Amino acid sequence: MERASLNDSSRLDLAGDYDGNFSEDRYTGQQLNGDLFATFEEDHWSMLAGINASRETMNQEHYFFSNAFGSVFESRTDLDAVAPAANLIAPYLQLRLQGGLLHPELRPLSLVTGARSVQHSLFGNIYTYEINPSWQLQENCFLFASLSSGYNAPSLYQLFAAESYQPWDGAAINPLTRGNRELTPEYSSAMEFGFRQQLANTRFSFSIFRNRTDDIIDYVYLWNGQVPVDSLGADWGRDDFRGDRYLNIGSQVAY
Repeated sequence: MERASLNDSSRLDLAGDYDGNFSEDRYTGQQLNGDLFATFEEDHWSMLAGINASRETMNQEHYFFSNAFGSVFESRTDLDAVAPAANLIAPYLQLRLQGGLLHPELRPLSLVTGARSVQHSLFGNIYTYEINPSWQLQENCFLFASLSSGYNAPSLYQLFAAESYQPWDGAAINPLTRGNRELTPEYSSAMEFGFRQQLANTRFSFSIFRNRTDDIIDYVYLWNGQVPVDSLGADWGRDDFRGDRYLNIGSQVAY
């Protein structure tokens, strides 16, 4: 995939004045993804086993020109020297067991368990799991529960995006880039308990759940740390903005 962005100077007023800024960006990326898996089924159990492999690469070329303040400023950046890439190999296994395998009186019981091991070239080994038991009370009514974990690795753009900001009042350029190579993956855990009931063509469901995500990645604006918060943007003769950046900002709980 490829995306191009061009800003050929913006008109400021009816007199024909322009802001004197020109920028051009080109983003390219490639992704290859594949799964190999097999399934096995018997009377009281089934199994899914497989392996996933993927590779992702990206590049970004940036050019900026400005003569807005009477002097020429020009910059070029690309990621050729960095060559951002991520490789992932993830074997996984899921088992579905019926209680009848152990005892006839346990036939209403069903248990689904699964595990996934991810070997990520940038973040090492990551493990996730799921445990999903259920009990069928009647033909169309059953209780269920779920315990699971997950993760979300930062994208290559979030890690390596090379954009930085040049304040329009001539202040020093911010050395922090939009991409943040210190980002860590988001990790999540989830619990849920409830029941489902089907009457004719209508299905009812009631559940109680709690989901927690740690190390959430968010996109934030950066500001001049020497200016008090209540004075930011109050002086139109200076530029308090210092660009933007991806950060791990904390945890989120939903229930």
